[in-house]
Parts: sequence; C-alpha cells; structure tokens
Amino acid sequence: MNRVTIATDYYQGTGKIKRNFQKALKIFKVAARHLPEEIYKADKIEITQKDLEFHPKSEKISYAARAAAYIGQMYWRGEGVEANEIEARKWYQRSAKMGYSAAINALGVMYKYGYSQLKQDEDLAIKYFIAASNKGNPDAQTNLGRILVESNNVENKISAYNLFQQASKLGNIVASYNLAHFYLSGEIVPENCVFSASLYKTVAERASYYDELFEEAKLDLRRRDYNAALLKYIILSEQGYEMAQSNAAYLIDEGLASVDSIFYNEPNPYSIALIYWKRSANQLNSDARVKVGDYFFYGLGTDEYMEEEVTESDESSSDDDTENDDNDNGQEKEEKKSSKEEEKEKEAKKEEKKHETGTTEMDESTRHEIKNSMLRLSQKIAGRLFGKQGTPDYSIAFGYYQAAADNEKSSLAMWNLAFMYEYGIGVKKVK
Repeated sequence: MNRVTIATDYYQGTGKIKRNFQKALKIFKVAARHLPEEIYKADKIEITQKDLEFHPKSEKISYAARAAAYIGQMYWRGEGVEANEIEARKWYQRSAKMGYSAAINALGVMYKYGYSQLKQDEDLAIKYFIAASNKGNPDAQTNLGRILVESNNVENKISAYNLFQQASKLGNIVASYNLAHFYLSGEIVPENCVFSASLYKTVAERASYYDELFEEAKLDLRRRDYNAALLKYIILSEQGYEMAQSNAAYLIDEGLASVDSIFYNEPNPYSIALIYWKRSANQLNSDARVKVGDYFFYGLGTDEYMEEEVTESDESSSDDDTENDDNDNGQEKEEKKSSKEEEKEKEAKKEEKKHETGTTEMDESTRHEIKNSMLRLSQKIAGRLFGKQGTPDYSIAFGYYQAAADNEKSSLAMWNLAFMYEYGIGVKKVK
C-alpha cells in the first residue's frame, strides 16, 4: 500500500482507522517530495496550457501530485493545520503543474471568486474548469455547468445539462440537484417529475448526511454486530432511504445477519432480501436491479411473490374446462395421433438429409437439451450456495436485467441479457 493511500485513510477515516488530520498531513508531505525538485521547492509557479493537459507517466509523480492537492485542501480548510489560503494555493499550483484535475479545479474556484489574493477572473476560471472537466473531474464539470446554465444561449444550457449528467453519474450531489431542476422545469429536456423527484430525494438523503441511525449502524458493523445493524437499516428503509434498503438486503443476502430475530414465523431470508432489493431497485440502484433479476432467475425467495401473482381467472377457468373434457377427449386423441405421425416423418427426413449432405449440425432438440442441462446445473449450484429455492421466473428476470442495461448501462446486466438471448431463456433465442 502506497503512502498516499495510507494518508487518505487517515484523512477520511475508515472502519479500522480513526480520522487523524495531523498524521494524514505528515504522510502527504512525505509523498509530495516525489514531485520534480524545481516544482517542489518553488514559491511562484506559472501554469501553462500544456501543464493543464499534462498526464504524468510516472506513478510516483501521479501520487505526489495527488498528495500535493490534498495538502492544498487541508491548508485551505484548516484541517490539521491553521488555515492559510496562500499556502493552499502554492500546493494546488504544484499539483496542477503535474496535471492533477482536482488541483486544477480548485485553482479555478480561486480565480472565480478571487480567493488567495488572486485577482477575480471568470474567464481564467472557465479555462481551468474546462481543463479539469476534460479529465473527467465531476467537481469541475459541475462548476463549469453552473456558469453555462446562467447563459441565455440554448447551446450553453445543453452543454450544462450534459455536464451535470456526467457529474451526477460520478456522485456529485450539486450536479444531481441541478439536473433535477432541468427535469422539473422541462427546459432543454422533456419534463419528468418522477425522475426529478428521485434526484431531489438522492440529494436530500446524501447531502444531509443522514439520520443518526446510520452512524449507529456503522458502529454496529465495526463491532460485527450485524443483527443490530440490520434492525437499524430496516427502520431507515421504512423511511425511504435507498442506501439503507440496499444495505439491509446485502446483510441478509450474504448471510451476515439473521431475519429470525426480527421477523416472526421463520421467514425465508431471501424473500425478505428480495423485498429490499426491489425497493432499492425502484430508486434507480442499478446493482439492486441486477440482484432482483438474479433472484428471479435462480428462484430465490420468489415463492411468496408468485403466490401474490395468482389470479382469479386461473381458478374460474378450471370449472369450464371440466365440462368440456368429455367432448374434447376424442378430438385430442386424433390430434395427438396425427402429430406423432408428422414428427416421425420430420425425423426421417432429417436423417435422410444428414446422410445425403454428410453434415453433423446440432439439431434444435439437442440445443434445447444443452440449454436445459445448463439451467439445471445453475439451479443446482444456486441451491447449494443459497439453500431453499423458489420458482424461477425468467421473464421477470429478463425485465430487470433489461432495465439495468438500458437505464444505468450496467455491464453485468448486459452480459446476463446476452446469455439469455443466446440460449433462449425467458426470451426468443437470438444467435
């Protein structure tokens, strides 16, 4: 593990490492010494367009530039050291000289608002935001989008929408908020209040840093008291927190927590997990969508779901069928007889064709048998891994995979769809 990773753990704090700004700063400064000497020791650094587009080939320099950006951030915020905007700017410039996008974005913010004794210059700020945005930095994409959205130019607003969309996918909360406004207003894109509400909900959940129960659940996880954590996540799930829903489902799915201590009547744990995976999927969690698809593909906890799907029409149709049984028996026998004769003729023709052409192509029945063998094998493996199974429903599984592939571009969902198309599972086979 390199120094920058260790320093980042101390800076952010992890399950095993308590946050310690002083220790993080000390390690970051050691890592930053790998910057070129003329940059590391310089007090005045001029950033050129070539620097903004620079991509270091050396891994050590890349980590050193990242470390320098963290040092700049800590001086700017006063984390583990007395706040000092001038010192922050120097470290950001050292990092930006090596093309590090976060430092470039930070300098853009300084120029936009005139921080660190810099002359306010929005044009120069935009130049920095564009450079960092081109490197995929979500903060820069958001900052640039916020400038463009204030323009009356339609093309600028479209560019702002695209930037917010990219940044939102990378987890930028401000970008999600601005994107939600686009869908609410119907400006540039068609009005979509449902999607707008889901984005606002994401912002509300993640920007407020959650309910206190989230912190308590984290402590339970650190103590490996998974049952206590599950209870808290279920309470938060009922309040609508998507993260809690996916976490509750995960704890049950992995067998880390027991549902017996929370629910009566010894429920199938996978039927409970399926409930929370579905709720998380309905809040646009792509991994949860794939998980729901997996549950229906393998029949995990699906019996309870299937029982709800039974319709009255199935029951009422049975009476009508019994009345017509006697009338239809004779006709059915004749049809079966003729169909058997037709099948025999087809088989005979196939055999003749094989002998004439000398080919050994796999016929449809063989392909069908291979497909069924693969499904039986997957069901057997799933049974050993997960225990009790329910009834698979490939069409529902296909629907969830399709949604995850179309809406969130999930690569795993795409692979699952390809598998189902190849073998005709739940969908018409496509070669």
